[in-house]
Amino acid sequence: MEGVTKELGISVGVGLLLGVALTHIFKLYSRPTVSKYTLSIFGVSSQAFITYAILAVVSLLAILLSGISYIIRDIGFILESPYAFAIECIIMGLAPALAFLAVGYIRGSPETLGTPFKFSLLALKFAISHVLFQTSGFYSAIF
Repeated sequence: MEGVTKELGISVGVGLLLGVALTHIFKLYSRPTVSKYTLSIFGVSSQAFITYAILAVVSLLAILLSGISYIIRDIGFILESPYAFAIECIIMGLAPALAFLAVGYIRGSPETLGTPFKFSLLALKFAISHVLFQTSGFYSAIF
């Protein structure tokens, strides 16, 4: 438990330092834009910068997790309990997607034809990440 606490402290500390550094950079070098909530630095809005940074981190982590899954290939639970794993995948795909759908509905997001597509894409993304976590050995290590 002590190692986990130390690693968590390091992760939180690094995250806080990066957050403070980015805030300071945007404070020093920002230019006002149309929105009073968005600033611009070097021609890139803070909103676009954060969006692209999140997409880059998620993409890199997905590639890393796919590589680890390919190397480890932990399929013991999948072979032992295929029905249980299929149910897990459905639940792990639908539950987070339903949460995002509920938040959109509560905030008054308009119902469009794109909503079911986005919901399906989100559910598929979470289900695939569940498969990758299983085959990478993550779930075997923690359960």
